[in-house]
Amino acid sequence: RYVVSVAAINGAGEAARAYATTTKLTGPPTAGRVTILPVDPVFHQQQAAAAAAAATEGGDGDGDGDDDVSCSDTDGDCEDDNADVADNVQCQWSTRRISVRWDGFADPGDAIVRYAVSVGVTPGGHHKRALQDVGLATNVTLTELYLLPGEQVWVTVRAYNGVGDFVSASSEVLGIIQYPVRAHVWDGFAYGRDAQAQARTTAVAASWRFDDACPIDYYEWRLVRMDGELAMDTAAAAAEDEAGVGGWERAREDRVVDESVQLENGARYRFEVRARNRAGMWSVARSDGITIAWLPPVGAAVFDGRLNMMDIDKQADVDTLWASWDHFGDDSGDPSNTILYYEVAAGSEPSSLLGIQDVVPFRNVSMATAYVFSGLSLTPREHPYHVSVRATNAVGLSTVVTSNGVTPGFGDIIQPGRVSDGLPFLSYERADGNGTGGLNATTSRAEDIDAQVSSTMLAAFWDPFYTREGIEFYEWGVSHVSPYQFKDYQALLDFDDFDVVPLRRVSASTTRVAINVTLEAQIAYFVYVRGWNNAGQYNVSVSDGVVVDDTPPSVDELAFEASLPPGLHRSLRVLYTKDSSQLTMRVDNVYAEASD
Repeated sequence: RYVVSVAAINGAGEAARAYATTTKLTGPPTAGRVTILPVDPVFHQQQAAAAAAAATEGGDGDGDGDDDVSCSDTDGDCEDDNADVADNVQCQWSTRRISVRWDGFADPGDAIVRYAVSVGVTPGGHHKRALQDVGLATNVTLTELYLLPGEQVWVTVRAYNGVGDFVSASSEVLGIIQYPVRAHVWDGFAYGRDAQAQARTTAVAASWRFDDACPIDYYEWRLVRMDGELAMDTAAAAAEDEAGVGGWERAREDRVVDESVQLENGARYRFEVRARNRAGMWSVARSDGITIAWLPPVGAAVFDGRLNMMDIDKQADVDTLWASWDHFGDDSGDPSNTILYYEVAAGSEPSSLLGIQDVVPFRNVSMATAYVFSGLSLTPREHPYHVSVRATNAVGLSTVVTSNGVTPGFGDIIQPGRVSDGLPFLSYERADGNGTGGLNATTSRAEDIDAQVSSTMLAAFWDPFYTREGIEFYEWGVSHVSPYQFKDYQALLDFDDFDVVPLRRVSASTTRVAINVTLEAQIAYFVYVRGWNNAGQYNVSVSDGVVVDDTPPSVDELAFEASLPPGLHRSLRVLYTKDSSQLTMRVDNVYAEASD
């Protein structure tokens, strides 16, 4: 505590003093608890009876016969807590009045001197009633309110101490009852999105929303055929159904997935859901139904050409067709999208079932996703040929997808470019030619290298391949296998043992660098480049190899060429020259162990 004193002193030095009452410095009060009281005693008694019934039958949904809400604290005094919960109304019919009480507000260093009360649609808000001073009262009934059915509001109490500091506390949410409650139930596994059909017969799902201002205690649901027959197959549902209570299953969340059902193809089912709110009132809603319909599997793209998942429009070969395709269906477990096998066919007319297989009829290829038709007699450059893939699912339904076709007979010789080990030189010039613009980089031919120091990096560049059909892309790879060991050119074309850098597609680029590779010293490595044209042909060019040389070169002698004064022997390390403008060096016997 502090005392304020004032002294008045005149010209003669006489003084008069006065003292104020003691003043205490304090902080804001501590918050208490705000409880909503019933304004309709009869309805409140019905709520209490409903809560007691819910607790008796396991209202918390855990099946133990206890309502966990009634013992939510840790003091073990469930009786007092039950009374508190019962008094704390969470929903009411009245739209004009709210009754509220509060306790527990305190100020350790001072006293509470007044309270003010407000009502809002958020905790602490005052949208429905501005702060209203109620003196030192600890309960009040607010009247002349304008609350809407279905609205949720909070009552806030503000406590002030003697120095004007305050603290606020809000009640739990109070729902203004609206009946009937707006509700919606959606069929399907996606929350909030309605499905009209599904193929699965062993699982079904639904989600729902009840716009109840009064808190929901729990939901109950059941699955029935559209003719009203119970479709749920659980033991509990069957027992309840025999007992005449309709086979309802309880749920705490606003969605359910039932994997215990055995649904009938072609039948239509609906979910019926009811919600019980804190006032013990039930709201019921049902879905519009979902049909169990086995469907053909989802299709996928089919590509012409020998490369997987890359389509071509022209090819050279007149006796072979290649095709590859993505996986049909999906991995959801839906029998409609579970593929049992694929069939492939080749034809010249994609618009009819006969036309898509007039070259080769459908044949089973099991679960393969690529196939080669060989030994054909295709008419060159006349019309495209198409490959069709038919996928059959677990319920025996099929989907057919046909490629966009490839026309044979458009082959051309591909002239490969020279492949060099190392990196090309880059030269720079001004973009505008007058020294004021940016720089353009141009690639110039560098000499091929035969050896390098790095054992973790390898680079190559090559001249463009040429073909009248145009180069579509390049592939490059690195191997320790020398191209000189192949006995015929076809073996070189078919080579695929790229143990250093796997074969990679590089679009139209003609320079590549591989980093973080592992190269051994004194071993030659070769860069293979494939150039593919628009007709699906390719040719190969290979570098002459590069060796990792990690040993420095050796030099027998390094000396200056200069004259010796008379009488001095050449073995002396000091020489003399008359020409001060130049020096001449002599290097004898320079050699390297692994490279030139």
